[in-house]
Amino acid sequence: MASEAGKTFQRFAVFGESSSSGTEMNNKNFSKLCKDCGIMDGKTVTSTDVDIVFSKVKAKNARTITFQQFQEAMKELAQKRFKDKNPDEALENVYKLMEGKDPATTGVTALPSPGHHTLSNSSKALHLVGQRTLHDLTPAMSPTASASSPVSLPSPPHPGSRRLLYPGCCSSPPPTLTPSPPLS
Repeated sequence: MASEAGKTFQRFAVFGESSSSGTEMNNKNFSKLCKDCGIMDGKTVTSTDVDIVFSKVKAKNARTITFQQFQEAMKELAQKRFKDKNPDEALENVYKLMEGKDPATTGVTALPSPGHHTLSNSSKALHLVGQRTLHDLTPAMSPTASASSPVSLPSPPHPGSRRLLYPGCCSSPPPTLTPSPPLS
């Protein structure tokens, strides 16, 4: 069972860490493992419990834990997660939760496709938009639209036709500025 835990440890240790060899795990990936495997249930084992156990088992000035330290952490979390079981059964149950698990990538936000700008209805920042004005976008930006739903806008026809759109302002174009003549 511990060899399966070792494989799960390694898969989570390298997750998001391009330079990791999989022999040590940081706190972020340790928390992810505990959450993704169901060790952290939010009731008997919380994210605070996981952080405390990680800090307890790691070396004093270290930022990562080894597999041996990970096993110590699992013993502590197992006793907390399965209070009604003896320590060996609790650890066995935790290892069963970890069996065959990979880091979950659900909830990861994909980047918008090239050629589109995304504008959130609640955004107050300036956005580059093609020859569209707020008036053109009113069906998508109506008060009945959800504040969290993004509006996808096409890219401008060419870079020379970009202008700034101030969300929440009127749809009339900005005044044309002409350069002043040089001082002689």
